[in-house]
Amino acid sequence: MRKLELVKAISEDTGVDVATVSAVLESFMQIVKKTLLKGDSIFLRHFATFTTKRRAAKKARIISKNVTIDVPAHDIPFMKPCDEWVDEFK
Repeated sequence: MRKLELVKAISEDTGVDVATVSAVLESFMQIVKKTLLKGDSIFLRHFATFTTKRRAAKKARIISKNVTIDVPAHDIPFMKPCDEWVDEFK
């Protein structure tokens, strides 16, 4: 499902116009991004926790050039679904 399809589905489900739903969804995504960049987490009860994970420094290979490079330690965004949500897929 793409963002536009999600916006339309929310609009149909809630009766709110597409433009408003699109603005709210865009704002939500920006707030999640800004919060994670600050190093904070977002917890949505009965859905998921948005946080960052630290990746350790490592060596990587570019096979086509036969070169080894150093990849520095860095953070990546991570979403952990709640247990109830995961159980629905079992």
